[in-house]
Amino acid sequence: MTKTTPAARLFWLPLAFAAAVQCWPLAGAWSAEAGFPRAVAVFPVEFADTSGEAPGAGRGGQVAGTTRELAVLLEGSGKYRAVDLAPVRQRLSAAGPLHLCGGCWLDMAREAGAEVATVTIVHKMSTLVASMHVWIVDVAARRVIRDGAVSLRGDTAEASRRAAGYLVRNVLLNEDPSRPSLSSPFPGG
Repeated sequence: MTKTTPAARLFWLPLAFAAAVQCWPLAGAWSAEAGFPRAVAVFPVEFADTSGEAPGAGRGGQVAGTTRELAVLLEGSGKYRAVDLAPVRQRLSAAGPLHLCGGCWLDMAREAGAEVATVTIVHKMSTLVASMHVWIVDVAARRVIRDGAVSLRGDTAEASRRAAGYLVRNVLLNEDPSRPSLSSPFPGG
């Protein structure tokens, strides 16, 4: 074993730094392959209400609770790490429904540091009949990588959280290629 002098270490240090900086763009691809959690932007759940009924008084809490449930379950899998959307919160509020903004959310996800993003829509047809659709989209490739849908009964926070839990556990985290997509085509741009 040869001893390295302090001068020799100082010679190699800038070269090692330069190599690390040049390899930095490959870090995201490497981290996904190495099993590190992917950064995910979990956008707030949206309601497409065609029921003609007035929204319930607890709709804001229902949206926040279901969004939180999605983030917790995705993170709990060890495959994802939710990013903070606070830096893009104002733009997100001004964008309107994400599934109608022509993909404006892709830039917001990228700005927040996300590799993938989730867009979730609950289509409420009546108080008792609704469906939840979730898409996970690769931000750089602009491509849906996982998606699913489930029917739910009841316009309640509990029904929405249970639907989100079912989708994450049984569809979104199931990477079996023989299982077909269960959702409608992605409307989000």
